[in-house]
Amino acid sequence: RWRIENGLTDKTDVPNFLDFLYTDALQVTNPEAVTIIR
Repeated sequence: RWRIENGLTDKTDVPNFLDFLYTDALQVTNPEAVTIIR
């Protein structure tokens, strides 16, 4: 978002990084340490 707002990229949309996370593994490893807002 910062790069877009400052004209440092020709992209106009911020990618959804949740698509790149394997949330099941994070939750199994230590559920109390992980908060994911969807």
